[in-house]
Amino acid sequence: MQDETDLESDNTEPGASSTTRQGNWPMYTALLKGSKNICLTAQRHQVKLAIRKTMFYVEENAIFHNSFPRITTRNIWNRNCMVRACEDINRFSPTSVKVIYDAIATRIQADDEYLKDISTLVSFCIRFCIINTQSYPLDQHMD
Repeated sequence: MQDETDLESDNTEPGASSTTRQGNWPMYTALLKGSKNICLTAQRHQVKLAIRKTMFYVEENAIFHNSFPRITTRNIWNRNCMVRACEDINRFSPTSVKVIYDAIATRIQADDEYLKDISTLVSFCIRFCIINTQSYPLDQHMD
């Protein structure tokens, strides 16, 4: 039987049974705070990789589907893109790592607060895409 100090340790092993104080989620799915707020550079490698892949898919949606999505649309994009990113990473990962991305995808689908926190990291991607598409129209690049 584990004591409470073991449960609060920062165990990032894929099969770890550690949980966070916010629920029964593995520690490697937790979002970490930087100096003040949650930031991408403070995240564990697995979460950071999933968020960066998610940004790619959100950027794709913003460029090819809707550059000015409503907030509800952005939330749906963030959730769907994060799950898609985890599935894509799983497809090319060794079996020992797949449990990590399955846990992240499951937490995205089940934990609305987690999705909200990740959305703050992903949301700047849409603003950046809007600025880029307004600054560099596609017809300028076609000669």
